[in-house]
Amino acid sequence: MVYCMAYKVNPWSQQSFRLANPEDKNEELNSLSIIPNPFSYSFSIRSSGINDATEYTLILNTILGKQILHFKGTIDYLNKELQESLLVNQPSGIYLLTLRDVENRKYQFKLIKN
Repeated sequence: MVYCMAYKVNPWSQQSFRLANPEDKNEELNSLSIIPNPFSYSFSIRSSGINDATEYTLILNTILGKQILHFKGTIDYLNKELQESLLVNQPSGIYLLTLRDVENRKYQFKLIKN
């Protein structure tokens, strides 16, 4: 037997979520991404091929699990709330962003604040 151990590098510029098992071919184009990452003041959610009227629940936690933000609404509404939130007052570090849609699909991102 021959074993090979290696690791895979995921560049930060490709931080997006795509459904692992799309139910139809149209869903292959659906994705959510967070820009910029790392961020200093705020970040935005970008969607591609996703219905603008879809509602999401957004939860932002510290790496230790403390909840920082909790919003519910469309991507446009969430982006507006993110721009108005005072993330600049949060300390630098790693944050976990969870988005959940009305069909209970979960999208998770690791964010870094400078």
